[in-house]
Amino acid sequence: MAHPKHQALLSEDSLIFIDSLFNKHNAEFASSIMLHGFFTALVCSPTLIMPSKYMPVIWGQNNQPNYENIEEAMRFHTVCSELWNLIAGGLRNNSPANFPIPVASKDALLDWLEGFLHATACLPDDWKILAEDREASSLFVLITSMYQKYKETEEIDLDKDDILWLTKSITHIYKFFLSLRMKHNFRSNNFHDSVELSSTRKIKRNEACPCGSGKKYKKCCIDITFH
Repeated sequence: MAHPKHQALLSEDSLIFIDSLFNKHNAEFASSIMLHGFFTALVCSPTLIMPSKYMPVIWGQNNQPNYENIEEAMRFHTVCSELWNLIAGGLRNNSPANFPIPVASKDALLDWLEGFLHATACLPDDWKILAEDREASSLFVLITSMYQKYKETEEIDLDKDDILWLTKSITHIYKFFLSLRMKHNFRSNNFHDSVELSSTRKIKRNEACPCGSGKKYKKCCIDITFH
């Protein structure tokens, strides 16, 4: 997969390494772009989820990678740490210009959005706070609506204005949750913080979808949610 230049938060070699590793081990995640979206939502969230909790989401609940050697395993975790910190650094700059979303095609955008939505499903209580806020909820609705738009419409090209709106929405979501972290002292955006995920629960099919769309879970994000 060719990566757009502005995805070079990581080196091209690192991006290719992630893609090839995911492919070799039949990971649930299809690409480094999906990982970028996943980490972006986790960085935004006020509750820190530890690698021991989110790695099974990346690889698949019943799929543990059989690394060739310790060096391959260490490299993957080092690259993940680097990507996390680069995303957090970009968001802390409080400007969409400093947080480019690494997509150059419709398929890449869908990968990124799917990764992002996987992460929100890992922390439904956090994202419920945003979904229930009168002003901030529109930010998340934009993201879920964009996912549905590109997922359900086959003959559609990538609209660069959508990327601009998506980038602005992410930076505003980060600011929204940042105010909660400052008020309630949740945690900092450091990859090595040691706060455990507070709780996760299985969402029932007939419950309201945690994405805030107003639809039942079974009619909305059931196909992209992990528990």
